Amino acid sequence: MSETDSACIARSSFDVISLPSSALDHEWRHGRRYHGHHSGAYIYPNDEEEQIRLDMIHQAHLLLHGGSLFLSSIDLTGRSILDIGTGTGIWAVQIADKYPSASVVGLDLSPIQPQIVPPNVQFYVEDVERDWNEIAAYDFIHCRGMSGSITDWPTLFHKIYQALRPGGIIEIHEMLPAIFLTNQEPVLNGPLVDLMRGLVTAHSQIGRSLDPVSNFRTWTEEAGLIEFSEEIFEIPLGSWPEDQQRKNAGKLLASSFNTGLHALTAKAFRDVLSWSTEEVEVFNAYVRQELRQESSRRILHVSVCTARRSAHMDDDEYDVYCREPIMMVSDPLKWWLDPAQRRRFPGLSSMAIDILSIASMSAETEWLFSKAKLSVTDQRGSMNVETLNLLECLRSWDASALRLILPTECQYMDGNHDNL
Repeated sequence: MSETDSACIARSSFDVISLPSSALDHEWRHGRRYHGHHSGAYIYPNDEEEQIRLDMIHQAHLLLHGGSLFLSSIDLTGRSILDIGTGTGIWAVQIADKYPSASVVGLDLSPIQPQIVPPNVQFYVEDVERDWNEIAAYDFIHCRGMSGSITDWPTLFHKIYQALRPGGIIEIHEMLPAIFLTNQEPVLNGPLVDLMRGLVTAHSQIGRSLDPVSNFRTWTEEAGLIEFSEEIFEIPLGSWPEDQQRKNAGKLLASSFNTGLHALTAKAFRDVLSWSTEEVEVFNAYVRQELRQESSRRILHVSVCTARRSAHMDDDEYDVYCREPIMMVSDPLKWWLDPAQRRRFPGLSSMAIDILSIASMSAETEWLFSKAKLSVTDQRGSMNVETLNLLECLRSWDASALRLILPTECQYMDGNHDNL
């Protein structure tokens, strides 16, 4: 099986994950396990110890935001949601639990998601910079902790723009690599500061900036996204706050640093900065010592950025994002049977499937097209431009192949296809 071949592995009765052949070929280094798919794209481990750290950071974010999984003003009921860099999948699973009518997709380089998940979640092992391309597929895209993982943010924002449906929102959460006191004075010296500086330097050397947030406004606007906003939140590093919720958040964050120091420094300091094993171990001991000293009351800043795609899409954009990708499908049946590929052509929405199901008994694509168009217009009053464009694309497919991809057992809108 080639690098690009993939298999769908059933992980429970509720979920399917799409795996490239390289996903399970893990790399082992410094006593830790790293992802195999596009090896080296992410310099931190994916083993159980690291998964615990990632989940601690997730819980700290939840406490910081009062239990909210996202901050944008959008009702996710029935929406299509993407989680970029889903990690352990904890955010995707929780959002799916909260919105059972939503459709949730999580992307990551590592297949480390849970074995049993809600029925409305699917995970895909993909490199968001190299593997991932989707067109008008999502109403909401969530991205957290991807600083240090991306080589080309401007291109990623263009891909995000394409993947958002008109009016869709992107929300990005990033912890900034600097330490402050409660009076907002930056901490300039000490092991923790040296840790941050070392990580920033290492990521700069591998071309994956750990501090890209200051450019997000420019890059999102260049990609065509609008209404950019940023809000900065303070998260304590330690259990010193009197407020119980902030205390718990700070305790979790400090624990994530303490238990995750080996993960943070293994590749970054040894492989990239060329430190010796002994130098890294001594350095980590100093960092842990400083973490135990809470008298200085340190805080970190968390940036939450949002932007959205305009609700309007002109005809040229529909040509690029809807009609042309669908018309490139040469084998409709094969494409329809492959859920991983079908996901890349989201113009074939559930509404469109219903439309085509109305006329699934027809042997002529022209008849199918005209009756489907007429029936939906009668039933719903009018059709949006996206649906019309989709039908025009499907119109060019071979009639027999088209009938094969339609549901064999249909619930027609009027309850009687003979009346069409």
